[in-house]
Amino acid sequence: EIYSSTDAEKEMGLTRNEMVALAMLLGGDYTDGVKGVGIVNGMEILQAFSVKDSVKDGLSRFREWLDGFDAFDSLISDNLNTLGQ
Repeated sequence: EIYSSTDAEKEMGLTRNEMVALAMLLGGDYTDGVKGVGIVNGMEILQAFSVKDSVKDGLSRFREWLDGFDAFDSLISDNLNTLGQ
């Protein structure tokens, strides 16, 4: 079988930059990808951190957000919000 990037772009509705960023997030032969990121999370990341103008800038913004994320604080916040309802 032959896979064409233009066919994949049309089918998935992604730009070239988005396809490159998604490949980097998911990993493959030349990159490990981001642990725990699958196709659904990858698409959500692309929506939240645009790579339209620059793959590097978009993924850098994602990295900055990820580095600043504290799962414990998020869990506490979520639980407090639930208790307050």
